[in-house]
Amino acid sequence: MHIVLFGIQWSGKWTQAARLRQHNSSLAYFAPWDIFRALTSQANALGDYVKEKIAAWQLIKDDIVQWLFSLYTKTLEWRRMLLDGFPRSQDQFDTLHSYLLETGESCVGIVLDLPDHIARERMLARGRPDDTPEAIDKRIAQYYASTQPLLSRFGRYYWLHTIDATMSIDDVFEAIVAII
Repeated sequence: MHIVLFGIQWSGKWTQAARLRQHNSSLAYFAPWDIFRALTSQANALGDYVKEKIAAWQLIKDDIVQWLFSLYTKTLEWRRMLLDGFPRSQDQFDTLHSYLLETGESCVGIVLDLPDHIARERMLARGRPDDTPEAIDKRIAQYYASTQPLLSRFGRYYWLHTIDATMSIDDVFEAIVAII
């Protein structure tokens, strides 16, 4: 069964994904944001587009993310996937759902639930110059506008569990392992 991590930025998705990969090295990891960060070093149209979107804290177009996912799944020999940052929209969910229907596979969604004010505190604490209160508010708003609405739809088709992301890193990890 595949695993999808959901949560507002700084809810601990990346940290928990890293721990899950250490815990189970057979998990295939798909994180579009990591791919996009790598593309920013490329001097071409796609790299320039991604750089521009990242600088403006805007989401990458769904069709590009969906194409990456399709390409990613075609390169895998069957392995369980750990998805971090995908799906983030209804259209991306449709791509995942179609893939799962075609392959006869299923997945479990894990929502790392973190109050907005704690997410803001965590983002500001890292001290990056682009982590302004305005940029942080924009990222939080993006989550509620695009990802949050798809959770109920996801839950109609697949298992969906919510974990309190204010717990310690170890406690969140143990809660995830108990689910999967």
